[in-house]
Amino acid sequence: MFDYITTQGALRESPTCRKWFSDIIDTVITVHDAGVVHRDLKDENFIVDLDTNRLSLIDFGAGSFMKRLAYTDYNGRLPISANHA
Repeated sequence: MFDYITTQGALRESPTCRKWFSDIIDTVITVHDAGVVHRDLKDENFIVDLDTNRLSLIDFGAGSFMKRLAYTDYNGRLPISANHA
């Protein structure tokens, strides 16, 4: 999805965008119902099949099984700050 937005520009409200938003919500609910949290939802982690307009969620590297306690660890990439560039 990141590449799509980069080449096509900002997403405007449309039937396709409404479908994608609905698909994202349905996917997150399905993942949560399976007892998993992705913990890194962003446009880069959704693949768009332009032939079918289907989305796929990828990169569960920061994911975790759900738990009742607070999540105190972080497995994803840390943002690069201006001080460390």
